[in-house]
Amino acid sequence: LNTQLKYFKNMETQLRQKLGEKEVKELLFKAVYLISIGNNDYLFPFTSNSSVLQSYSREEYVNMVIGNLTTVIKVIKISTYTIFRTNFC
Repeated sequence: LNTQLKYFKNMETQLRQKLGEKEVKELLFKAVYLISIGNNDYLFPFTSNSSVLQSYSREEYVNMVIGNLTTVIKVIKISTYTIFRTNFC
């Protein structure tokens, strides 16, 4: 998710340079956001012999995932003032 957040911030910066502050605020405000995570993002350690779960308990790992998702949603919300749709796969 950190990579996707970095892409979002880079895209936002490029749009501001090309369109200007006012137009980008309006565009991002009207946008629909889809946040999707899949097996390769967070489920992999539970279905493989990954060493991740040797470092964290399952509860700690789940809390870390929820924390990561919360951080990304907050950054997008701050950037755009609203999120119209969130979809977790």
